[in-house]
Amino acid sequence: MRFVRNRAEGRWLPSRHHFALFRLAAYLRLRAAKPEPQPGLMLAVTRDQSMGENYGFAIWFLLSNAAFLAPYLPLPLPLAFVVAVPLVALLLQFPCFLMGAVVMPLLTRNFLRNNQRMNMTVLLVISTTLAASHVRQLSFAGVVAWQFFGLIVLNAVAAVILFLLRDDIERLEQALSSAV
Repeated sequence: MRFVRNRAEGRWLPSRHHFALFRLAAYLRLRAAKPEPQPGLMLAVTRDQSMGENYGFAIWFLLSNAAFLAPYLPLPLPLAFVVAVPLVALLLQFPCFLMGAVVMPLLTRNFLRNNQRMNMTVLLVISTTLAASHVRQLSFAGVVAWQFFGLIVLNAVAAVILFLLRDDIERLEQALSSAV
C-alpha cells in the first residue's frame, strides 16, 4: 500500500478517487496546489478515499433512482418522490444481498471477498435500465434520465482524458507517495 506522508496536498492525488470525473478534478487541483507541509499527516493512496465523492455519488444515485421509481407510485409526483427515496434505499439492498449470498458463492470459493465492483456493476445496470425506460418521456423522470446518461458520458470523456495524461499523473503520484 502507498501513503503520502507530511504533505496535505496529497489528498488531491487522482488515485485516491474512484470515478474518472473526480480523478480528473483531483488531478487539476493537484497541478494547481502549492506544497502544504503538515508534519505527522499520513494519507492512504487507495481508491474510495474521498468522502465528498462517496457521499455525493451515493446521494445522486439514490435520488436518481427515486426519480425513476416515483412515476410508478400511485401518488402525486412530489409525494411519490418523497416516498420513493426510502423505498429505493431499501430496494437497492436486495441486488447486493443476492450477489453476496447467492451469485458470488456460485462463482468463487472465497466467500469473504470484497464484492464492491460486482455490486456496483449490478446496481449501475439496474439504474441504466431504469433510466433508459424514462429517457423518451417528457417528465421529471425523463429529465433525470438525460442527466444520468449525461454524467455517464462525461465520466467516459474524463476517463479518456486521464488515459492520455497517465504518464504525468504517475509522475506526480510517485513524487508525493511512498510504498509501505
